[in-house]
Order: sequence, then C-alpha cells, then structure tokens
Amino acid sequence: MPSVFGIFVVLTVLVIAIAVLVAVKGSSRNRINRKAPVLTSQAHIVANRTAVVGGTMTPNHYFATFELPDGQRLELEVGAAAGQLVVGDQGTLYWQGNHFAGFQREILR
Repeated sequence: MPSVFGIFVVLTVLVIAIAVLVAVKGSSRNRINRKAPVLTSQAHIVANRTAVVGGTMTPNHYFATFELPDGQRLELEVGAAAGQLVVGDQGTLYWQGNHFAGFQREILR
C-alpha cells in the first residue's frame, strides 16, 4: 500500500510538470505569433463570447469572431478591446498569427 508521503510527492511532481508544459506551450505560441506577418483584411464581427475560467478571482477571456470577405471566420481573443467590438460592426481587422492586433471600425452613414 502506498504511503501518504509517496502519493504527495507524485502529485507534486505531476503538478509541476503540467505547469512547465503549459508555460513552454504558451511561450512557443507567442514566439510563433511574433514571427508571423501582420495581416490586414476587411471583416465584420459576427459573434462575441466570454470564457470564464475558474472562480470569481480569475480573469475572463473575451473573444470575437470576425468574418472575412471570402467567408472565412477567425475567432480571436480580443482582451480589453471587447467592450468596443459590437456584432455587426464592419471595418479593418489586423492580426498576427492567432493574435488580435486591432480592429478599425468603419463609420457607416
């Protein structure tokens, strides 16, 4: 029968290994995004959503789905810009890899 100390050590090592893997994955994703060219396209916003991760003390993640003229859709995490992006807005989308770089709304009259 395994000891309580042995189980504690195994769980601790497992938690540390998972934390390291998550950090490495995030770092490599950021490196790939920084090397990608900044792309620009006309787009309109077709959806917004919020992902709540964890409890009340963890930050929410805000996403917007953009539709390009060719019908392709991109869902990008938009962070603080979420409050300025409204479904139906049209404008110019800027993105780099899978990183949202900005959206300039067209003023329609």
